[in-house]
Amino acid sequence: MNSVKKWFHSSNLIALFAVFVAMGGTAVALTKAPKNSVTSPSIRNGAVTGKDVKDNSLTGADVDEKSLDVAGTRGAPGPEGPQGPAGPQGATGPAGPGATQGGIGRYGFEGQCDPEGGTYGPCSATQVTLTAPGRVLITGTVEAAKEPESLTHALGRCVLRVNSDAILASLLDVRVDNAVPVTQRTLTAVSSVLPAGTHSVSVSCAEIQNGISYPQARLSAVGLSEA
Repeated sequence: MNSVKKWFHSSNLIALFAVFVAMGGTAVALTKAPKNSVTSPSIRNGAVTGKDVKDNSLTGADVDEKSLDVAGTRGAPGPEGPQGPAGPQGATGPAGPGATQGGIGRYGFEGQCDPEGGTYGPCSATQVTLTAPGRVLITGTVEAAKEPESLTHALGRCVLRVNSDAILASLLDVRVDNAVPVTQRTLTAVSSVLPAGTHSVSVSCAEIQNGISYPQARLSAVGLSEA
């Protein structure tokens, strides 16, 4: 026991403290690497992260552009893709407005005439009743023939009429001769707006030069809306 007490003499304690200080200093020194002493093989992959790198210290190839929030230069347009399939057929639209008057008429009335001396005579006539103010579509077909007394040719003229008034736009000249002794001609016209009621329509023809007759005439008339 006396030998242990003698060992804890002040000089021994001082020496022991010095050993601890020396060992502690060495441990501290080992945690600090000298400048430029850490190389790439010394670092484990993935050990260095963004927080370990000084801001604005990396440039060029050291930076992954995909990680930057900066738009790059627009590339050239790619080739046009193939045309897509046709879309489904659209729904049928609503029906348009119908005519207020239509199909009201008289068809196929036949007749004949042999006018003389330039006077118009009715070759075929009929009547059309309009239930409201409207127009009348008239179509007349006449067959003209050269009479035997005409040596070379004959001239005639035909016109459509409504209530005895000629529709001048329908006026038609007719010619027959030795080469074409019989011919058929068609006249078509639309009347002006007529009041509601019954109206007479006709195709009338005349002899203009030499002998000409109209052995057959046919008339059709259809009532139309006012618009």
